[in-house]
Amino acid sequence: MGADLRVTDDLASSNNPSLAWTGSEFGVSWEDDRDGDYEIFFARVSASGVKIGSDVQISSAPNSSLASTLAWTASEFGLGWADQTEGNYEIYFARLSPAGVKIGADLRVTNSIGNSVKPSLARNGPGLGLAWQDSREGNYEITFTRLSSTGIKMDPDLRLTNDPAESAAPSLAGTGSLIGLSWYDNRSGNYEIFSALVEMDADGDRLPDRLEPGFLTSANDWDTDGDGLSDGEELCYDNICLQYSATLDPSPLLVDTDGDGLTDYQEIKIYHTKPATADTDLDGMPDAWEIAHGLSPSPPMPPVTLTSMGSPIFWNTKTTPIPRTPTPTTTPWATSGGPGSSLHGPNP
Repeated sequence: MGADLRVTDDLASSNNPSLAWTGSEFGVSWEDDRDGDYEIFFARVSASGVKIGSDVQISSAPNSSLASTLAWTASEFGLGWADQTEGNYEIYFARLSPAGVKIGADLRVTNSIGNSVKPSLARNGPGLGLAWQDSREGNYEITFTRLSSTGIKMDPDLRLTNDPAESAAPSLAGTGSLIGLSWYDNRSGNYEIFSALVEMDADGDRLPDRLEPGFLTSANDWDTDGDGLSDGEELCYDNICLQYSATLDPSPLLVDTDGDGLTDYQEIKIYHTKPATADTDLDGMPDAWEIAHGLSPSPPMPPVTLTSMGSPIFWNTKTTPIPRTPTPTTTPWATSGGPGSSLHGPNP
């Protein structure tokens, strides 16, 4: 629509722009070597394409600052870039007011023995998602973390790709509840484009935060009913994950889903009976009664082993969850199980 708008006009090179929309105007950032080395600059552009005010220099480092990425948080801009201040490239972050005024000091996001370069920011709920390519493992892989709206790092770094080839140039786009990620890598011999979804899973139960309200489970408790099984494991018992089958799956809200006197943990981990069926072998005797009287409630069933949760990448913000002892049943003949560790479990 209309003619091109020239945003920069200086004698040096201006490269690698990033654009963000506030709802009323655009912010644009780029790297510029007008002062002898590359630094990050920012400018505002109206909805009609008219530049507002003058360029604002954001970074001021003795070495180059490169590859800026800009995102709007609903009240201010978040700006990331790669910088050689510490010798190797690390990712830095700054906050900008809607008018482009820098808020506070620069925040260092990464601290890697390799190079962290080519960052990409995207809004994620009240905060931001940040991805970059990182060479700490020898070759470049895509790494991810979350930042609060004020730029505070919320989680440890999460490596998203893992292949012998190079994975590079991540690009993020957020929907508010999940983040889309794309990158290129040469795992097949030539460079191709790949994509994935990054889901938030604050309690590490393999159930994305956005789905927990629909199941009435807690996004901050990996085992809502306290039975020693993670919420995600209970929903995946029938090998169809992220859905609940009342006739097959144990409920993440009940300790003894089928009311047969055995806890769901005992049924799955100890006796290998069906947690949603009170009489697994359909002989008219409840499972717990048969066990109490030395009978077999069913032929031995191998434990369920799940190998895949599907396409989304689940991000676990709990690195050392505290295991629980399953809630004992009130039935006197039932044996209480030990501390629960789910099939997927809260990630270590």
